[in-house]
Amino acid sequence: MANTTPYDIEHYLPLIERLKPAVNTPDFERILKDATAEHPDHLRFLIKMELQRQGRPCQKAIDLRTVSNNPCREYQHDGVTHFMDETAIDVFEQQLRRFGDYTLGVYEAVTDPRPESPQLATQPQEDKQSRPAQPQTNPLDGVDLSCQVINTAQFHKRDEERMNFSQPVELFTQANESAHAISVDISNKGLRVKTADPVPLQPDQEVVVYFRELTRQMGSKRPEGITYKVIREEQKSQEERYISLSRVVSDKRQGDDFERFLSSYIRGNKGRYKVNLDNTLQAILIRGYEQYYIPQFTSLPVFIDQLADQPHPRYILTNDSNRELLSYFQNEQRQQCLSHLLNETRLAYWTGQKGSFHTYLYCFSHSARDKTQFYSATREELDEHPELRSTFLGCGAQRASWRVLKVQLTAITPDECYFPSSLPDDVSDKVKEHNAPPTPRLMARLKNLKHLVLLTDITTSVNALSYQKRQVDRDKLNQLARFRHPPQTPEAIQTFRFQYQELRKQSRFLLRTPVNVDTGKKLVTGTTEDVSVAGARIELNEPMSLEPGSRVFLDFPSLQKIAKQYNLRHLEYEVRHISPNRRVVSVQVRSNRNSVSKPFFSTLIKQNRKQMRLLDAQEDSLGIGEALRNIYARHLCNTPVYLQRHGAHWLPDSLLQAEGGTQPLYHLLTRKAPRGRYNFAPFYRQNKEGTPLLEGWIQRIKPQDKPVTYELMAALQPSDREPKTQTDLRLSTEFGDDRARKEFIQRAIGNGGFVALVLMLSKTGKPDAGKLDLELDYVNDYAPHRARELQERLWNVEVMADLVDITDECLRRYGFDEQAVRQNHKALTGPASKPVQATRQSTDEAASQRAT
Repeated sequence: MANTTPYDIEHYLPLIERLKPAVNTPDFERILKDATAEHPDHLRFLIKMELQRQGRPCQKAIDLRTVSNNPCREYQHDGVTHFMDETAIDVFEQQLRRFGDYTLGVYEAVTDPRPESPQLATQPQEDKQSRPAQPQTNPLDGVDLSCQVINTAQFHKRDEERMNFSQPVELFTQANESAHAISVDISNKGLRVKTADPVPLQPDQEVVVYFRELTRQMGSKRPEGITYKVIREEQKSQEERYISLSRVVSDKRQGDDFERFLSSYIRGNKGRYKVNLDNTLQAILIRGYEQYYIPQFTSLPVFIDQLADQPHPRYILTNDSNRELLSYFQNEQRQQCLSHLLNETRLAYWTGQKGSFHTYLYCFSHSARDKTQFYSATREELDEHPELRSTFLGCGAQRASWRVLKVQLTAITPDECYFPSSLPDDVSDKVKEHNAPPTPRLMARLKNLKHLVLLTDITTSVNALSYQKRQVDRDKLNQLARFRHPPQTPEAIQTFRFQYQELRKQSRFLLRTPVNVDTGKKLVTGTTEDVSVAGARIELNEPMSLEPGSRVFLDFPSLQKIAKQYNLRHLEYEVRHISPNRRVVSVQVRSNRNSVSKPFFSTLIKQNRKQMRLLDAQEDSLGIGEALRNIYARHLCNTPVYLQRHGAHWLPDSLLQAEGGTQPLYHLLTRKAPRGRYNFAPFYRQNKEGTPLLEGWIQRIKPQDKPVTYELMAALQPSDREPKTQTDLRLSTEFGDDRARKEFIQRAIGNGGFVALVLMLSKTGKPDAGKLDLELDYVNDYAPHRARELQERLWNVEVMADLVDITDECLRRYGFDEQAVRQNHKALTGPASKPVQATRQSTDEAASQRAT
């Protein structure tokens, strides 16, 4: 949730204050239920989300020296230095006692400027009233907030080295039309030129090129004109275009002579003209940014086989961030049931659509007699049964297991697994080895792959609460059985996990050893399933009421017997994740409170490396995991954006996209953007504290945190408006209720269009230099300064934002019909249209649902 308390619970702040001490305790759910017994479920859900948000651990330093009129002094807590006045210190310590640790709620209690918070009086009240309000200025006004757009298909493997080569040339077509040009670079079999002459040229068209200056250097025996074929044309500006050409050899002897001359000429002049590095520099950027993205994205790629015209899921690519979504589809015996979600009927319908396709899946699970039953329905399936739509959505959204998934399908080919370097084979033996094509055995395992399905969890507290308001007809509950998954356990989809050397978290090793888990109020025994230097996954002998962020203390009795030099009792850990049945918990070391676990497990793993098996170390000698990564990298369905640290600010650097991109996001980000760049200024409007919106979110996350999700709504204004008013971007939690959100959407459609998106924010690690060494070394040989600049650019990336378009889902969520969805598409691509006429009926329907 965002740092804005929803309007609906402003009147319940005293209740939230009373419940703060229970947030990180095992009995939180019971205490919350008792305290809110007289309140409706949706309000209880809001209060729970707000308390859990405030209970998240916090590492931000508080500095009131510039905002308080009272003297501030240095205050140390848990290794963090704060500067606060005496009143703020009292508030800090009071809230610290309530939460039991330094959390986001403690930070906000000291820094939140809301007047109804009496503890925030860091300056005399009469001084606040008498001081005139000072208009806040955005610290980033005037700063370029656009970023470069990098296409993952923008570089190709070169068969030969290219040399920068600038000489006048003349091109003649078969119609004897001529164009004067300047060469840009040259190789044995290729040439690139730039020209301002308007001679029309088409791909595959043959032209004769005359090298006037080069001919004189070659001698009189050389032919005057060399035949080339047009490969492609790039319009760099209205006046200038670049033309890529490939040499045509009609007379083999003549071709060999010219090729030998060019080879000798390029070898002799590489030092003078320099090798053209543009393609290699672009390749290093793309590979570096992909390394940031693949280990961090939360979506789940599933690769689809096509056998006898029947599609079925074959492989899954996992990382540390998307395994939670995969584990969601495990039954009570921890068996994978994703094949029921991606059944043959759905896959046949999806793959039968023309081009790329997307839809939305609504899922929940129900536990009965120790059995987990999954329910799911796509938007199209609910449209086939409109009488069940409201009941399915309303009933499912009431459950903690409720999920809304965006499904994106795109066609792929097995050949896309080949991802060589950008360098020609003859540069070195290492390059030649790296560029070797995939083995026949690998291609045999991939040969039937035809499609990629990407599942993205877009569930937020806002959309869950909206679906909860749907009317549930209890007489129709039994009819929801048509959406229930079969009880049989399906065949598991083969899973491959791809990790980069430096970006991955600590490797996890299989180790089963007894462990005692103590919350301070309850002690439960269990067994570790796997361990790493900084964490463990534990199977509990009985369920525990734990929440992510809560503290537990672990004892390792069996390990203590063999490691008497370490004290393995009462080691403090933090809960990172707990399974729906509350029996499997993942924990992480609290490094500031636990100085034993890391050195002990590091020594244990190092000394027993041969005996301990690496988790997920399935036999992938064929390289299937890397092949799947290569295919997925060519088909990025979502849009990752990379931000660099510049002084006190995080500014957008690059955006990575596959061919095409997402249309609604394209219209959002290209408003007032320089040519070839995307504009991120709307994400930097000021929040209520005067901090640019995106930077306020970044300040709350830590490197080890999983990606944090925000839902955003944007109204695009007509293009004749001033740049600052062209896009009104807001958090969905900024609106008081669904009616306000619908009114915002309606106005947007009637003007320049409406866009909704989910933004997933995370801190990055560093790219694996080993994956870039070949190309970086090559650049360093010819342009060391360019290699240094490129490394600095990549290594300075600190934050990644993954953007997911949910415009159509958001419109349908708030009752807009298909006509309104089409009208919004038209508004995004054409002139402003009239307001939506069907919205009044949808508003009345929602009001009726709320009353119900």
